[in-house]
Amino acid sequence: MIDGGGIEHGGRAEPSAVARRQFDAFNEVGREVRLSVEHQRRMLFMSPQEWSAWAAFLADDGALPAQPAVPVVLLRLANASYRLTVRADRDRPVPQSTRALH
Repeated sequence: MIDGGGIEHGGRAEPSAVARRQFDAFNEVGREVRLSVEHQRRMLFMSPQEWSAWAAFLADDGALPAQPAVPVVLLRLANASYRLTVRADRDRPVPQSTRALH
């Protein structure tokens, strides 16, 4: 049985739910650093057709794409999200109260 968050009561996550959450996190960081949709697609090493299939899935208009496979997409999302987070942190101004620490 699956709860509303896409988690089975046996403790395993639904691959589609995990993919959606990871894409949400990636998109949030991408917006913060003003990353274009085209750049997001390239960061995930997806063809325009693969990107369209994943976009349709994320918009609830399509099935979970077969390619790239979910494990591959999750690895790419993790790598790209990390790189974007580092970039966002580097570009973020240091607050006055912590400048003495830097």
